[in-house]
Amino acid sequence: MTRNIPDVQILSFEANPNLLPAINALYAHNGLSDRNTVRNNAVVAGKDAPEAIDFYVRSNFLGSRIFAENNEPETQMVQVGTVQYETLRKDFPHNVLMMDIEGAELDFLRAADLSDVDLVIIELHRKVYHRPGMQECKRAFADQGFILDEVHSKRSVFTYKKQNRIDAE
Repeated sequence: MTRNIPDVQILSFEANPNLLPAINALYAHNGLSDRNTVRNNAVVAGKDAPEAIDFYVRSNFLGSRIFAENNEPETQMVQVGTVQYETLRKDFPHNVLMMDIEGAELDFLRAADLSDVDLVIIELHRKVYHRPGMQECKRAFADQGFILDEVHSKRSVFTYKKQNRIDAE
């Protein structure tokens, strides 16, 4: 996105501390370090959100997540500081949100004010949420004026746009 959209700034949050060197090296390799930033935090929403979370790092980074599963000997638990979404909204105004927070999306959606956001791209894990959780995610988006963009949604990655934005297109 940074290469194709002039003046865009990207702020990313990655809970797995082992990935930060590779992410920063990729930004540097592509000459994007001045407009892309990554922080080793987890974004949370709600008054009761914790100041830190447990994050379970697996040897295969694709399996790292915020919850442990039984019989995972290759998992290392690390504490990750959190950033309140309300603070983030003020410090880094944005209208697009991309989320892949490994099973914590629903907790985030229950409490986050997305009134300034026009577009959300989110990975939702059906095996984590099952049918009731997936329906609650849909309701959370609908309650904030979003509708599913079926054309740009594939498998477990969903695109939600503000209703008035789709009507204007």
